[in-house]
Amino acid sequence: MTPQNDAFDRLLARYWDGNLSPAEWETLNHRLESDPEARRWFREVCLHAVAASDAVVPAEAADATASGPAAPTVRKISRRAALGVGVAAGLATGVLLTRQFGELLDPSPVGLLVTWTRGRVTCDGKALEAGNVVPPGSTLSTAGPTSSAVLELPDGSTLCLSADTTVRVPASGGRVVVEQGGVTADLRPSQDDEPSAMVGTSEVGVRAVAAAGVDVSTAGRETELTVQRGQVMVSAGDRGPLAVRDGELFTASADGGSAVRPAPILSDKFVLDFVDRLPEGWRVGRREETPTGPALAPDLWYDPYHAERMWQIRSQQSWVRGLVRVFPDSIVRVRYRADRTADGQVVLVVRRPRSTFKESGCLEWNGRFEACAPDEWRTLTVRAADMLDNHEGPRFAPPWVAFLLIFNTYTEDLGLRVADFRVTRPGPA
Repeated sequence: MTPQNDAFDRLLARYWDGNLSPAEWETLNHRLESDPEARRWFREVCLHAVAASDAVVPAEAADATASGPAAPTVRKISRRAALGVGVAAGLATGVLLTRQFGELLDPSPVGLLVTWTRGRVTCDGKALEAGNVVPPGSTLSTAGPTSSAVLELPDGSTLCLSADTTVRVPASGGRVVVEQGGVTADLRPSQDDEPSAMVGTSEVGVRAVAAAGVDVSTAGRETELTVQRGQVMVSAGDRGPLAVRDGELFTASADGGSAVRPAPILSDKFVLDFVDRLPEGWRVGRREETPTGPALAPDLWYDPYHAERMWQIRSQQSWVRGLVRVFPDSIVRVRYRADRTADGQVVLVVRRPRSTFKESGCLEWNGRFEACAPDEWRTLTVRAADMLDNHEGPRFAPPWVAFLLIFNTYTEDLGLRVADFRVTRPGPA
């Protein structure tokens, strides 16, 4: 059913003509984000158009002397013509015309509608914008510390991809798989005999029993899930489904271990522990033994946000649990040494206390790491309030939940080594 709105129809037509102005993009983006009926209509039209434009028309019968059947020819339909076919199909039947075009679209795959984006969001390497429909079998990524995207599943469930997250959309049914990073999912329960939306990781599947808000993240070989509200059934490995309810944390590892327990309360103090080994799922950088103990060393890594290879240390992305709660009076301390003096930065990527809000931001120290004598260590001390003056600073009030830690010396290897990182607050705990 169409929203029956001439202004929306005109926006839709101009979208398919590729003629939307920036103001019209903003209007369409707001309409799709705020109006479920408009989103359903937009998805239906787009899927009809995809079916029309990808339709395969058999070639004429091959000559009797040919050695085999003629190859099919692909009928190319313009974007505008495809829209006309899609709209007509939607108005006439309200369902996909799989009979007319053959089994072009399996009804079982999950199709996703992009309703909101911020920063760099890609589908199989191509930029995504609000209003795009993501076909089954695709891989979506958010690149950069404040990038995010909101996606809607066919049953109305929504997924919010946090910063530096990659998800895979199934090609033929199954769950949307979080391959790296974290998502916040607003899941609808099953209706009648229809299965509810599924999300999870390669080892873990999540299905809503009641309307549920959940966080799912994966780092390396470990999956974490927190239920913000409602109830879900979680399957992991060979274990039968487990019920996870409000305020509970589910963890699972690739070796088959899993547990359900109350979600921990995030502390205002944090010490990065890498004495014996790096934390599970550590992203960039390596642990080294120095004459005075273990330290973290950067690696040369391609940073999608800067679109350049840089010397960085990056922690695991801990969207679900977070690393530490940060307040304006929180003190960040870094014990480091460097072979040369040059520019660098320390970044805490933060979200709101409730992960159901999609915004994120950065607390940044942008200064110079100072050269040290052999075996000398320096201590950098900075207040969180003094890390707000940057163009990616959080646009929301404290407390902030840090979920990603970054050390960056850009394109130069300074010989940086970090022996200690901690966040504390003045006064009693």
